[in-house]
Amino acid sequence: MLDMMEKLKKGWIFTNGNWQYADPTTGILVKYQWKKIDNQWYYFDYSMAKGYWTIEGELNKFTENGVWQGACGKNKWLQDPKQQNVGCMLRKMAL
Repeated sequence: MLDMMEKLKKGWIFTNGNWQYADPTTGILVKYQWKKIDNQWYYFDYSMAKGYWTIEGELNKFTENGVWQGACGKNKWLQDPKQQNVGCMLRKMAL
């Protein structure tokens, strides 16, 4: 991604209402992968994950700032700091 001065953008990029992350050295956008930034885990497709996302068959919880909170799976529970307990159940969705 280029900025208005035609310089390659690196690090956090806010575009079209979503956050993306470009490698600080190469400027290559992080896509479809986990990335540890400042000792916090994030997931990106083209943009940063927020809320609940199913990644590789496991339900994951992210804050509104994109920080990974944990995963739910078979026989797992997620503790949500704003609620008492949040039970997680994975379901196959019809295509």
